[in-house]
Amino acid sequence: MSALRETSLSRFRPMLYADLKEVLAIERRSYDFAWTDGILRDCLRAGYHCQVLETPHGFIQAYAVMSAAVGEAHLLNLCVRPELQGRGLARRMLDHLLEWARSEQVQTVFLEVRLSNTRAAQ
Repeated sequence: MSALRETSLSRFRPMLYADLKEVLAIERRSYDFAWTDGILRDCLRAGYHCQVLETPHGFIQAYAVMSAAVGEAHLLNLCVRPELQGRGLARRMLDHLLEWARSEQVQTVFLEVRLSNTRAAQ
């Protein structure tokens, strides 16, 4: 199956503790100041909205962490595998998160972007 077709068949699902090894590998390849295993575990334990985008074969392409309370949400992390960037996966993940936020009656979503992250700032 082609990589493009795999991408079009991808699905969202909740992040699991079992995903953390793969998620951390992606995180470390993507960021100079990567989140730690402890941070991700804390997000799962706290009940944050943690999602992965995966192929039908279980290959994680992207993940995100969002917290929400009292009509506000904070997009804490959104990451796409470096080799898959530029294919619209971040946009798909963002759309998915915003749809979830609307379902939770969130009215405002905050996202902080480092100045060095020119792709995200666009």
